[in-house]
Amino acid sequence: MTCKVCPGSQPVKWIKDGNEIRQSENCQMYNEDAHYKLKLRNTITSDNGQYVVQVGQLSRKLHLRIIGIPDD
Repeated sequence: MTCKVCPGSQPVKWIKDGNEIRQSENCQMYNEDAHYKLKLRNTITSDNGQYVVQVGQLSRKLHLRIIGIPDD
């Protein structure tokens, strides 16, 4: 998931189902200039849900639905 913000904007927050997302082995957050990215690795069905990117009082929502996970 990606978003682009204006230079000098407030910090970007990624939120899932109402809880702020924390960086982990399977959830990477990074930015390049004004482009912010959230990358989910090794997804599982519990990763389904509503994701929000929030910058100050502004936000955008999306719903992630995982429909299948390939076999190993």
